[in-house]
Amino acid sequence: MTRQLRCLVIEDSQHDQLMIKRAIASAGVDAAVDVADTLDEARHFLTAKRYSIILCDNSLPDGNGADFAQELADEPKYRNTSIVIVSGWPSPFMWAKAKAAGLRVIDKNDQPQAKLSQVFKRRSRTVGQTHAS
Repeated sequence: MTRQLRCLVIEDSQHDQLMIKRAIASAGVDAAVDVADTLDEARHFLTAKRYSIILCDNSLPDGNGADFAQELADEPKYRNTSIVIVSGWPSPFMWAKAKAAGLRVIDKNDQPQAKLSQVFKRRSRTVGQTHAS
């Protein structure tokens, strides 16, 4: 039985939100998507729902997405959630921080749609094994 992916996109750029939605479509997976423009809005979504994938921009109006992603990765309740930083400005410091937290980083300037599509395809194969409704 195939389960629907649940994705939280934390991204304030409408252009990048559309790119992410195109990546989901090109992956051919069934995914419900919530979009948060700020970290505060993301926290609200996270109190109400569980997600299979969380995509987080680094530069957000109310904080640093890489720090927020690391906070989530440190919480046991997100251990089966794929957390990916999607950034147009991935500094060496951010890459090191993400690697230390076991997070993936996708550079918006290096085939992001194809790389995100791969993330969704891979996650769709495991969602039924690890994601509780």
